[in-house]
Amino acid sequence: MIAVECLLSWAAALSNSEVLFLLWIFVSHVDAEFLYFQMFFSDLSSLKLFISLVYPTFNSIKSVAREEFDVSIDWLKYWTVFGIFTVLELVLDPFFITNLPSGDLTALLVLKIIFVVWCMAPTSNNGSLVIYDKV
Repeated sequence: MIAVECLLSWAAALSNSEVLFLLWIFVSHVDAEFLYFQMFFSDLSSLKLFISLVYPTFNSIKSVAREEFDVSIDWLKYWTVFGIFTVLELVLDPFFITNLPSGDLTALLVLKIIFVVWCMAPTSNNGSLVIYDKV
């Protein structure tokens, strides 16, 4: 429990620019060849999963630690939309895998990544807020 409190206090002290800097340090220390291979030739779904989990998780923890309830509610809306999106992926992906050529599957994964980035964009009208409030 002490480790969780320490993590929450550390996360609360970080600004958005410091979060982006820490993510940049992490990405810059990953082997460039491996990252290039993973991003463009291998499994784009793991990149989508990485993007959709790391930044939102960290900001969710930070908003709870700083007791920013409006921001926490926005992140809760993101997690709700992300959960529904994940379930829809599980249901619809078998259909797409069997009926689309491989080039179209890559385009579909890129569209999924763009959708996830839109859902977590730090704006007042990002995808998760629009979808949650309209649907």
